[in-house]
Amino acid sequence: MVTSPSGAARLRNFVLPDFQETDVQETDVQVQPQPQSGDGAEILRIIAIGSPPSVDQHIRQMYLLGYAQPHEWSRALPTAHPNQIMRVMTKRILKFQG
Repeated sequence: MVTSPSGAARLRNFVLPDFQETDVQETDVQVQPQPQSGDGAEILRIIAIGSPPSVDQHIRQMYLLGYAQPHEWSRALPTAHPNQIMRVMTKRILKFQG
């Protein structure tokens, strides 16, 4: 049986290869169910990495633009770099039919 990697493992492999194994826990990442085939949507993950004030400012800007509510973002996750955090948001978007 083939098992898929956990959300934390996928995020760790995708985002920062210099993460230590203990940096991201399974409970830190909320994995959304994949959309049903034919519903015209797909999953998009947006990752904000930077100093805590700059990441928080970006999240506020996305809220003011009407793109995302602050509660849609993950909690602040550590990175391998001092004074740097990462927050992740998952959205379902319609596929472009062009």
